Amino acid sequence: MAEYKINKKGEGIIPQGETYIDDGAFKRSKKLKSIVIPDGVTYIGRDAFSECTNLKSIVIPDSVEYIGSMAFQGCIELTSITIPEKVEKILPYTFADCGNLSSIRVAEGNKYYDSRNDCNAIIETESNTLLLGCNRTVIPNTVAKIGVSAFSRCKNLTSILIPKSVTSIESGAFFACRDLRSINIPESVVSIGKEAFARCENLASVSLPENGIEIAKDAFEGCPMLTSSDKGDKVIVNFTYEGQLAFAIEGECTLEMTSKDLELFKQLNQQAKDEGVDDVLAYFKEHMEESLYNDIDCEISYMVSYNDAKECIKHNISDCFEDMSQDEFDSMTEDELIERFLDDNIDGLYEFRIEKIEIRE
Repeated sequence: MAEYKINKKGEGIIPQGETYIDDGAFKRSKKLKSIVIPDGVTYIGRDAFSECTNLKSIVIPDSVEYIGSMAFQGCIELTSITIPEKVEKILPYTFADCGNLSSIRVAEGNKYYDSRNDCNAIIETESNTLLLGCNRTVIPNTVAKIGVSAFSRCKNLTSILIPKSVTSIESGAFFACRDLRSINIPESVVSIGKEAFARCENLASVSLPENGIEIAKDAFEGCPMLTSSDKGDKVIVNFTYEGQLAFAIEGECTLEMTSKDLELFKQLNQQAKDEGVDDVLAYFKEHMEESLYNDIDCEISYMVSYNDAKECIKHNISDCFEDMSQDEFDSMTEDELIERFLDDNIDGLYEFRIEKIEIRE
Protein backbone atom coordinates (compact mmCIF):
# COMPACT_ATOMS: atom_id res chain seq x y z
CA MET A 1 0.00 0.00 0.00
CA ALA A 2 1.33 3.42 -0.96
CA GLU A 3 2.15 6.03 1.66
CA TYR A 4 -0.26 8.95 1.43
CA LYS A 5 0.45 12.24 3.19
CA ILE A 6 -1.18 15.60 3.85
CA ASN A 7 1.10 18.61 4.28
CA LYS A 8 0.57 21.61 6.57
CA LYS A 9 -1.37 23.45 3.85
CA GLY A 10 -3.87 20.60 3.63
CA GLU A 11 -2.57 19.39 0.28
CA GLY A 12 -2.77 15.65 -0.35
CA ILE A 13 0.40 14.01 -1.62
CA ILE A 14 0.38 10.86 -3.73
CA PRO A 15 3.81 9.38 -4.53
CA GLN A 16 5.01 9.85 -8.09
CA GLY A 17 4.88 6.71 -10.20
CA GLU A 18 1.68 5.41 -8.57
CA THR A 19 -0.96 4.12 -10.95
CA TYR A 20 -3.49 3.09 -8.33
CA ILE A 21 -5.08 5.02 -5.43
CA ASP A 22 -6.04 2.49 -2.76
CA ASP A 23 -9.54 1.97 -1.40
CA GLY A 24 -10.11 4.40 1.45
CA ALA A 25 -6.76 6.13 0.87
CA PHE A 26 -7.86 9.49 2.34
CA LYS A 27 -11.24 8.45 3.75
CA ARG A 28 -12.56 10.90 6.40
CA SER A 29 -9.39 12.98 6.32
CA LYS A 30 -10.57 16.27 7.81
CA LYS A 31 -7.21 17.93 7.09
CA LEU A 32 -7.40 17.34 3.34
CA LYS A 33 -8.28 20.55 1.48
CA SER A 34 -6.92 19.98 -2.03
CA ILE A 35 -5.17 17.37 -4.09
CA VAL A 36 -3.63 17.04 -7.53
CA ILE A 37 -3.59 13.41 -8.60
CA PRO A 38 -0.37 12.80 -10.53
CA ASP A 39 -0.47 11.94 -14.19
CA GLY A 40 -0.14 8.19 -14.67
CA VAL A 41 -2.81 7.22 -12.12
CA THR A 42 -5.42 5.10 -13.88
CA TYR A 43 -7.50 3.80 -10.97
CA ILE A 44 -9.18 5.63 -8.06
CA GLY A 45 -10.34 3.09 -5.49
CA ARG A 46 -13.54 2.75 -3.50
CA ASP A 47 -13.98 5.40 -0.77
CA ALA A 48 -10.62 6.92 -1.75
CA PHE A 49 -11.74 10.46 -0.77
CA SER A 50 -15.14 9.79 0.80
CA GLU A 51 -16.26 12.11 3.59
CA CYS A 52 -13.29 14.42 3.17
CA THR A 53 -15.53 17.26 4.30
CA ASN A 54 -12.96 20.03 3.80
CA LEU A 55 -11.82 18.97 0.33
CA LYS A 56 -12.49 21.95 -1.95
CA SER A 57 -10.34 21.25 -4.98
CA ILE A 58 -9.29 18.17 -6.91
CA VAL A 59 -7.69 17.68 -10.32
CA ILE A 60 -8.24 14.32 -11.97
CA PRO A 61 -5.57 13.71 -14.63
CA ASP A 62 -6.26 12.54 -18.19
CA SER A 63 -4.75 9.14 -17.39
CA VAL A 64 -7.62 8.06 -15.06
CA GLU A 65 -9.85 5.29 -16.47
CA TYR A 66 -11.76 4.02 -13.42
CA ILE A 67 -13.41 5.78 -10.46
CA GLY A 68 -14.63 3.48 -7.70
CA SER A 69 -17.88 3.47 -5.75
CA MET A 70 -18.24 6.34 -3.26
CA ALA A 71 -14.78 7.63 -4.20
CA PHE A 72 -15.89 11.24 -3.48
CA GLN A 73 -19.07 10.57 -1.52
CA GLY A 74 -19.84 13.23 1.09
CA CYS A 75 -17.20 15.76 -0.08
CA ILE A 76 -19.53 18.58 0.89
CA GLU A 77 -17.15 21.45 0.06
CA LEU A 78 -16.32 20.27 -3.45
CA THR A 79 -17.68 22.82 -5.95
CA SER A 80 -16.50 21.54 -9.33
CA ILE A 81 -15.48 18.30 -11.02
CA THR A 82 -14.21 17.42 -14.49
CA ILE A 83 -14.25 13.83 -15.77
CA PRO A 84 -11.36 13.19 -18.19
CA GLU A 85 -11.66 11.75 -21.66
CA LYS A 86 -10.31 8.26 -20.84
CA VAL A 87 -12.67 7.44 -17.93
CA GLU A 88 -14.51 4.23 -18.78
CA LYS A 89 -16.23 3.45 -15.50
CA ILE A 90 -17.88 5.53 -12.79
CA LEU A 91 -19.48 3.30 -10.16
CA PRO A 92 -22.68 4.15 -8.22
CA TYR A 93 -22.62 6.77 -5.47
CA THR A 94 -19.23 8.08 -6.66
CA PHE A 95 -20.24 11.71 -6.02
CA ALA A 96 -23.30 11.16 -3.81
CA ASP A 97 -24.02 13.86 -1.23
CA CYS A 98 -21.60 16.41 -2.76
CA GLY A 99 -24.19 19.10 -2.12
CA ASN A 100 -22.17 22.17 -3.11
CA LEU A 101 -21.24 21.08 -6.61
CA SER A 102 -22.13 23.80 -9.11
CA SER A 103 -19.87 22.93 -12.05
CA ILE A 104 -19.84 19.44 -13.57
CA ARG A 105 -18.18 18.63 -16.87
CA VAL A 106 -17.14 15.62 -18.91
CA ALA A 107 -14.26 16.19 -21.30
CA GLU A 108 -15.15 16.06 -24.98
CA GLY A 109 -14.21 12.82 -26.64
CA ASN A 110 -15.19 10.55 -23.74
CA LYS A 111 -16.87 7.48 -25.29
CA TYR A 112 -18.82 6.48 -22.19
CA TYR A 113 -19.99 9.68 -20.48
CA ASP A 114 -20.93 13.19 -21.59
CA SER A 115 -22.21 16.60 -20.53
CA ARG A 116 -24.26 17.20 -23.66
CA ASN A 117 -25.54 20.72 -24.30
CA ASP A 118 -23.33 22.03 -21.47
CA CYS A 119 -25.94 20.65 -19.09
CA ASN A 120 -23.77 20.71 -15.95
CA ALA A 121 -24.20 16.99 -15.37
CA ILE A 122 -22.64 13.59 -15.99
CA ILE A 123 -24.68 11.44 -18.36
CA GLU A 124 -23.96 7.81 -19.18
CA THR A 125 -24.00 8.03 -22.96
CA GLU A 126 -25.23 4.55 -23.89
CA SER A 127 -28.16 4.43 -21.46
CA ASN A 128 -28.95 8.16 -21.42
CA THR A 129 -28.91 8.04 -17.62
CA LEU A 130 -28.10 11.21 -15.72
CA LEU A 131 -25.66 10.05 -13.02
CA LEU A 132 -24.81 13.35 -11.35
CA GLY A 133 -26.42 16.77 -11.34
CA CYS A 134 -26.24 20.00 -9.38
CA ASN A 135 -28.27 23.15 -8.74
CA ARG A 136 -27.25 24.53 -12.15
CA THR A 137 -28.15 21.43 -14.14
CA VAL A 138 -30.50 21.69 -17.11
CA ILE A 139 -31.64 18.15 -17.85
CA PRO A 140 -31.41 17.56 -21.62
CA ASN A 141 -34.51 16.27 -23.38
CA THR A 142 -32.59 13.14 -24.42
CA VAL A 143 -32.18 11.83 -20.86
CA ALA A 144 -34.18 8.65 -20.17
CA LYS A 145 -33.38 8.11 -16.48
CA ILE A 146 -32.40 10.21 -13.50
CA GLY A 147 -29.98 7.88 -11.78
CA VAL A 148 -29.41 6.70 -8.23
CA SER A 149 -28.58 9.62 -5.88
CA ALA A 150 -28.03 11.90 -8.88
CA PHE A 151 -29.01 15.06 -6.96
CA SER A 152 -28.85 13.77 -3.38
CA ARG A 153 -28.41 16.54 -0.77
CA CYS A 154 -28.04 19.13 -3.53
CA LYS A 155 -28.09 22.62 -2.03
CA ASN A 156 -29.91 25.62 -3.53
CA LEU A 157 -31.97 23.41 -5.85
CA THR A 158 -35.46 24.92 -5.55
CA SER A 159 -36.99 23.43 -8.70
CA ILE A 160 -35.90 21.58 -11.80
CA LEU A 161 -37.53 20.83 -15.12
CA ILE A 162 -37.81 17.11 -15.84
CA PRO A 163 -38.21 16.69 -19.62
CA LYS A 164 -40.76 14.41 -21.26
CA SER A 165 -37.99 12.02 -22.33
CA VAL A 166 -37.51 10.80 -18.74
CA THR A 167 -39.21 7.49 -17.92
CA SER A 168 -37.62 6.64 -14.56
CA ILE A 169 -36.51 8.50 -11.44
CA GLU A 170 -34.32 6.09 -9.50
CA SER A 171 -33.65 5.52 -5.80
CA GLY A 172 -32.52 8.55 -3.83
CA ALA A 173 -32.36 10.71 -6.95
CA PHE A 174 -33.37 13.87 -5.03
CA PHE A 175 -32.84 12.58 -1.50
CA ALA A 176 -32.64 15.34 1.15
CA CYS A 177 -32.75 18.23 -1.34
CA ARG A 178 -33.95 20.52 1.41
CA ASP A 179 -34.35 23.60 -0.80
CA LEU A 180 -36.54 21.81 -3.35
CA ARG A 181 -40.01 23.36 -3.26
CA SER A 182 -41.84 22.07 -6.31
CA ILE A 183 -41.51 19.33 -8.89
CA ASN A 184 -43.50 18.46 -11.98
CA ILE A 185 -43.33 14.78 -12.95
CA PRO A 186 -44.20 14.46 -16.67
CA GLU A 187 -46.57 11.85 -18.05
CA SER A 188 -43.60 9.96 -19.52
CA VAL A 189 -42.37 8.84 -16.08
CA VAL A 190 -43.51 5.32 -15.21
CA SER A 191 -41.57 4.72 -11.98
CA ILE A 192 -40.21 6.63 -8.99
CA GLY A 193 -37.74 4.68 -6.85
CA LYS A 194 -37.14 4.29 -3.13
CA GLU A 195 -36.55 7.53 -1.24
CA ALA A 196 -36.37 9.41 -4.55
CA PHE A 197 -37.67 12.60 -2.87
CA ALA A 198 -37.39 11.53 0.77
CA ARG A 199 -36.46 14.19 3.34
CA CYS A 200 -37.13 17.06 0.95
CA GLU A 201 -38.39 19.07 3.88
CA ASN A 202 -39.68 22.07 1.92
CA LEU A 203 -41.22 20.20 -0.99
CA ALA A 204 -44.73 21.62 -1.06
CA SER A 205 -45.97 20.91 -4.58
CA VAL A 206 -45.75 17.73 -6.66
CA SER A 207 -47.52 17.14 -9.94
CA LEU A 208 -47.82 13.44 -10.78
CA PRO A 209 -49.02 11.61 -13.90
CA GLU A 210 -52.62 10.51 -13.60
CA ASN A 211 -52.12 6.92 -14.69
CA GLY A 212 -49.59 4.14 -15.00
CA ILE A 213 -46.88 5.27 -12.57
CA GLU A 214 -45.23 3.04 -9.99
CA ILE A 215 -44.17 4.95 -6.88
CA ALA A 216 -42.09 3.38 -4.12
CA LYS A 217 -43.80 3.49 -0.73
CA ASP A 218 -41.14 5.73 0.80
CA ALA A 219 -40.49 7.87 -2.29
CA PHE A 220 -41.78 11.00 -0.49
CA GLU A 221 -41.09 10.00 3.09
CA GLY A 222 -40.15 12.90 5.35
CA CYS A 223 -41.79 15.60 3.21
CA PRO A 224 -44.03 17.24 5.84
CA MET A 225 -45.35 20.00 3.58
CA LEU A 226 -46.90 17.59 1.07
CA THR A 227 -50.51 16.50 1.27
CA SER A 228 -51.79 13.26 -0.23
CA SER A 229 -53.54 15.14 -3.03
CA ASP A 230 -51.41 18.17 -3.71
CA LYS A 231 -52.64 19.95 -6.80
CA GLY A 232 -51.42 23.44 -6.07
CA ASP A 233 -53.54 26.50 -5.22
CA LYS A 234 -54.65 28.83 -7.97
CA VAL A 235 -52.83 32.16 -8.19
CA ILE A 236 -53.31 35.18 -10.42
CA VAL A 237 -50.15 35.99 -12.36
CA ASN A 238 -49.31 39.17 -14.23
CA PHE A 239 -46.48 39.33 -16.73
CA THR A 240 -45.32 41.86 -19.30
CA TYR A 241 -43.76 41.08 -22.66
CA GLU A 242 -42.10 42.73 -25.61
CA GLY A 243 -40.90 41.55 -28.99
CA GLN A 244 -40.95 41.96 -32.75
CA LEU A 245 -43.60 41.07 -35.29
CA ALA A 246 -43.89 43.29 -38.36
CA PHE A 247 -43.33 46.03 -35.75
CA ALA A 248 -42.48 46.30 -32.08
CA ILE A 249 -44.99 44.81 -29.65
CA GLU A 250 -45.42 45.06 -25.92
CA GLY A 251 -48.23 44.32 -23.55
CA GLU A 252 -49.39 42.82 -20.29
CA CYS A 253 -51.18 39.54 -19.57
CA THR A 254 -53.08 38.24 -16.58
CA LEU A 255 -53.43 34.48 -16.16
CA GLU A 256 -54.73 32.10 -13.52
CA MET A 257 -52.50 29.09 -12.90
CA THR A 258 -51.49 26.72 -10.12
CA SER A 259 -48.52 27.41 -7.86
CA LYS A 260 -46.54 24.56 -9.42
CA ASP A 261 -47.24 25.87 -12.93
CA LEU A 262 -46.07 29.31 -11.86
CA GLU A 263 -42.77 27.85 -10.68
CA LEU A 264 -42.36 26.05 -14.01
CA PHE A 265 -43.29 29.22 -15.89
CA LYS A 266 -40.66 31.24 -14.00
CA GLN A 267 -38.00 28.56 -14.36
CA LEU A 268 -38.49 28.17 -18.11
CA ASN A 269 -38.43 31.93 -18.61
CA GLN A 270 -35.15 32.22 -16.70
CA GLN A 271 -33.62 29.30 -18.59
CA ALA A 272 -34.63 30.90 -21.87
CA LYS A 273 -32.92 34.14 -20.82
CA ASP A 274 -29.80 32.29 -19.68
CA GLU A 275 -29.62 30.49 -23.02
CA GLY A 276 -30.20 33.67 -25.04
CA VAL A 277 -33.47 32.39 -26.54
CA ASP A 278 -35.34 35.01 -28.59
CA ASP A 279 -38.68 33.25 -29.00
CA VAL A 280 -39.73 32.34 -25.47
CA LEU A 281 -43.09 31.02 -26.71
CA ALA A 282 -41.38 28.42 -28.89
CA TYR A 283 -39.16 27.46 -25.95
CA PHE A 284 -42.22 27.09 -23.71
CA LYS A 285 -43.98 24.96 -26.31
CA GLU A 286 -41.02 22.57 -26.43
CA HIS A 287 -40.68 22.15 -22.67
CA MET A 288 -44.05 22.51 -20.93
CA GLU A 289 -47.32 20.60 -20.88
CA GLU A 290 -49.56 21.42 -23.82
CA SER A 291 -52.49 22.55 -21.66
CA LEU A 292 -50.44 25.19 -19.84
CA TYR A 293 -48.72 26.36 -23.02
CA ASN A 294 -52.08 26.75 -24.79
CA ASP A 295 -53.38 29.01 -22.01
CA ILE A 296 -50.31 31.22 -22.18
CA ASP A 297 -50.21 31.27 -25.97
CA CYS A 298 -53.89 32.14 -26.23
CA GLU A 299 -53.59 35.00 -23.78
CA ILE A 300 -50.49 36.41 -25.45
CA SER A 301 -52.02 36.08 -28.91
CA TYR A 302 -55.05 38.01 -27.71
CA MET A 303 -52.88 40.80 -26.33
CA VAL A 304 -50.81 40.97 -29.49
CA SER A 305 -53.93 41.34 -31.60
CA TYR A 306 -55.84 43.83 -29.49
CA ASN A 307 -53.02 45.96 -28.16
CA ASP A 308 -51.05 46.33 -31.37
CA ALA A 309 -53.06 45.28 -34.41
CA LYS A 310 -55.74 47.88 -33.66
CA GLU A 311 -53.28 50.71 -34.19
CA CYS A 312 -51.83 49.11 -37.29
CA ILE A 313 -55.26 48.56 -38.82
CA LYS A 314 -56.34 52.10 -37.99
CA HIS A 315 -53.37 53.89 -39.50
CA ASN A 316 -51.59 51.73 -42.07
CA ILE A 317 -53.67 49.34 -44.17
CA SER A 318 -50.97 48.38 -46.66
CA ASP A 319 -48.47 47.28 -44.01
CA CYS A 320 -51.08 45.17 -42.26
CA PHE A 321 -52.63 43.44 -45.28
CA GLU A 322 -50.49 43.47 -48.40
CA ASP A 323 -53.00 41.63 -50.63
CA MET A 324 -56.23 43.13 -49.30
CA SER A 325 -58.20 45.62 -51.34
CA GLN A 326 -59.68 48.73 -49.79
CA ASP A 327 -63.20 47.45 -50.52
CA GLU A 328 -62.53 44.16 -48.70
CA PHE A 329 -61.01 46.08 -45.81
CA ASP A 330 -64.05 48.36 -45.54
CA SER A 331 -66.41 45.38 -45.55
CA MET A 332 -64.88 43.76 -42.44
CA THR A 333 -65.46 44.60 -38.78
CA GLU A 334 -62.57 45.59 -36.56
CA ASP A 335 -62.64 42.23 -34.76
CA GLU A 336 -62.58 40.40 -38.10
CA LEU A 337 -59.61 42.48 -39.23
CA ILE A 338 -57.76 41.82 -36.00
CA GLU A 339 -58.36 38.07 -36.31
CA ARG A 340 -57.19 38.15 -39.92
CA PHE A 341 -54.09 40.11 -38.95
CA LEU A 342 -53.26 37.57 -36.23
CA ASP A 343 -53.73 34.63 -38.59
CA ASP A 344 -51.44 36.28 -41.15
CA ASN A 345 -48.70 37.38 -38.80
CA ILE A 346 -48.45 35.31 -35.63
CA ASP A 347 -46.13 32.77 -37.32
CA GLY A 348 -43.81 35.65 -38.05
CA LEU A 349 -43.21 36.35 -34.37
CA TYR A 350 -39.46 35.95 -34.50
CA GLU A 351 -38.53 37.53 -31.20
CA PHE A 352 -40.44 37.40 -27.94
CA ARG A 353 -39.35 38.11 -24.37
CA ILE A 354 -41.25 37.91 -21.10
CA GLU A 355 -39.81 40.65 -18.92
CA LYS A 356 -41.65 40.69 -15.62
CA ILE A 357 -43.56 38.07 -13.68
CA GLU A 358 -45.41 38.82 -10.46
CA ILE A 359 -48.24 37.40 -8.38
CA ARG A 360 -51.16 39.75 -8.01
CA GLU A 361 -52.23 40.19 -4.40
